[in-house]
Amino acid sequence: MKKIALVSLLAFAAAGAGAQTIGDALQFSEYNYYGTARTIAMGNAFTALGGDLGSIGINPAGSAVARYSQFTITPNVSIVSTGSQYSSNPGTSPLETAMNSNHARFTVPNFGVNIYTDLHKRSGLKGLSFGFTGNMTSSLLDQVASAGENPHTSYLGDMAAGLKGISSANFENNPYDNANVYWNEVIGWRTGMIYNEDGTEDAYIGSTERVFEDGSIGTGGPLVQRWGRQTRGNRMDLVMNLGMNISDQLFLGFNLGMVSLDMERDMYIAEEAKDPKDFPNWFETGDTYFSTMRMRNFLEVDGSGIYGKFGLIYVPTPEVRLGAAIQTPTAMHIHEYYSTAGDISFTDSKYNANETSPKGEGEYRLISPYRFNIGAAYNFGMGVISADYEMTDFSTMQFRSAFDSYSDSFSAENEDIRQAYGKSHAMRLGFELKPMPEFAVRAGYSLTTVPDKVADQGAKNRQSASLGMGYSSGGSFFFDLALRGNFYPDEYHTLYGDNANPYGGNILNPEVKITKNLWDLVATFGWRF
Repeated sequence: MKKIALVSLLAFAAAGAGAQTIGDALQFSEYNYYGTARTIAMGNAFTALGGDLGSIGINPAGSAVARYSQFTITPNVSIVSTGSQYSSNPGTSPLETAMNSNHARFTVPNFGVNIYTDLHKRSGLKGLSFGFTGNMTSSLLDQVASAGENPHTSYLGDMAAGLKGISSANFENNPYDNANVYWNEVIGWRTGMIYNEDGTEDAYIGSTERVFEDGSIGTGGPLVQRWGRQTRGNRMDLVMNLGMNISDQLFLGFNLGMVSLDMERDMYIAEEAKDPKDFPNWFETGDTYFSTMRMRNFLEVDGSGIYGKFGLIYVPTPEVRLGAAIQTPTAMHIHEYYSTAGDISFTDSKYNANETSPKGEGEYRLISPYRFNIGAAYNFGMGVISADYEMTDFSTMQFRSAFDSYSDSFSAENEDIRQAYGKSHAMRLGFELKPMPEFAVRAGYSLTTVPDKVADQGAKNRQSASLGMGYSSGGSFFFDLALRGNFYPDEYHTLYGDNANPYGGNILNPEVKITKNLWDLVATFGWRF
C-alpha cells in the first residue's frame, strides 16, 4: 500500500503538544503557484517568458520584458472535491463505500502593479521596472469525512494502552501543564473515557473495552467510527520587484519576498456503540453502558517569512528565450494556537461528561528550502510554447527555536526530515495560440514529484491541467480566463496510534484512503498604461 507523507495532524496526541510535525514543515514549504489567469492557463511555465504579473514570482526578470506598465487583479473560485474510503483492518478488511464532499471558497490569489521606465537608450540598460505583487503560492483548502464499522479496535482502547506504565497521579494538579500526558489523555481521564483497571494506578481500560472471561481486554463489540477534518487557509507571497532590460536581449530581476501564512484546522474522531450492552462500565457510584464519544482538535497557525530571489531571461534570437531563477531558503516565524475538546455519553445520562482544554500556544521558526528553476520558450509567430523545470530539496528544511538561531531543540524532528524527505522535481508545459491579435487560447500541464523518500516507487505525483482564453482590447484593457484542475496523490491516514493495534495479532488500526482534487476558476482584469 502506498504510504505518502502528505500533511495531516498525524495523531490526536500530537495535536495537544503543538503542530511541529514534519508533515507540517512540508505543507508550509510546498508551492502550488497561482498567478494571473494567463500564467495559470499555461501551466505557469513562465521562467523564460515573463511579461505578465503572474510570472514575477516564478522569475523576477519577467517584469522587465514588457515595455509598458500594467495593473491586474485576479479573483478566483476554488472548489475542493474529496473522497474517502474507510477500512477497519487495512490489508484485510475491504475499503468501504466512498463518502464524497465538495466545498467552495472565493479568494483573490493575485494582484499587482508594475511600473516600467524607458531610459531611451539604444543599448545597455534600456529600461527599469518596479513592481509589487501579491500571489498565493499554496491553497490550504481541505474537507474530508469518513465512517465505517469496526469490531476490532477503538480509539479509547488505543489511548488506554498508550498510557500503560504512567501513573494516574499525572492527571492531578494542573495536568494540562504535565509533559508526561497529552491533552486528549487528560480529557479522556476527566470525562471517564478511560480509567484505571481495578487495583492499579498505571494500567488503564477504555469505556469501549471490556474484560472477558479469560481475563483479556478487548473491544466490547462493533463500533461505528467517524473521522473527519476541515482545513482553511493559504500562503501568500508579497513581492517587491526590480527588473532591468539590457539591450532588449538580457533581462535581470530581483525579488524581496515576504510570506504570510494563515491556516485553521478542525479534526475529530467519534465512536458510537452499535449495541450499548456490549460495553458495560462500572463506576464507583453505579453501572452503565457506553453509548457515544467524540474528540476534537483545533489548530490555528499564523506565520510570516522572508526570502530573496534572482532571475534572468536571455533572448539569443527573436524566436528563442531562455530563463533561470534561484530562490533563497525562506526564514519563517510561526505562531500556533491549539485546543482539544471531548464529550462522552452513556445509557445513564448522569455519567455523561465533557471537557475542553485551555488554549495552548507555541512559537517556532521554520527554514523552508531553496528553489531553482530553468525554462525555455519558442515563439512561432502565431503563438508560443514554453517548458519549465524546477527543483526543491526538502531534506534541507529545518525547525529552529523561535528565540535563537539554534535547531538543537528540534534535533529529532530535523533528523526525521532528513530521513523522510528528498528532492522534488516539477515539470511545467505551456501553450498559447493567437488566431487573431485580440484573442488567445491557452493550455498547460504540470507534474510535481513526491519528495517522500519512503513512498513506494509507484506512488502518484501531484498533477494539474489547465485551459484558458484571453482578450486584449485596442486600448489598455485586457481580460483572461482560466480553469485549472489540481489532482493530488492518494493519502492514507491511520486514525489513531500507528498501524499496530494494542491487542496484537494480525489486526491493524483503522485507516482512511483520501482522494482530493482542487478546481480553480480564475479571471484576470488588467490595464496597461
